[in-house]
Amino acid sequence: EAHQIVSPTKEAKLKWLTGLLGSALHKGGPRIVDIASEVSAVLRSMFELSVTGKSLRLAEMAAHLASMMCGALTGTYVDDLFAADDGDASTSFPARWVASKVREGERTDLIPTPFKWRRPSPEEIEVATA
Repeated sequence: EAHQIVSPTKEAKLKWLTGLLGSALHKGGPRIVDIASEVSAVLRSMFELSVTGKSLRLAEMAAHLASMMCGALTGTYVDDLFAADDGDASTSFPARWVASKVREGERTDLIPTPFKWRRPSPEEIEVATA
């Protein structure tokens, strides 16, 4: 029943879990296409329950997740924000581009590398606009 789903305890747990899902969606990029229909079904259920349970908080959680999913599918950003392109987790992204000047005789591996951009695919745009 709706009143049980939006009880304070379950609402807190749901808020935590939707936060985790939102974080995963935010960083999911093209992988979201594979699970978009399932996530959309969850969002529909959350919106329906927010109406029957008269829970604005549940509707806000669903709206936030919908926003995260759309952002993941349509976002254009510097790819390096989420992962090192060389697979070296010991070097954070900023450490690879902070040196803006190199003097003669200094290490040249500190010269900034070009940014790699993540652009949405036509399939991602199609899923986001469906």
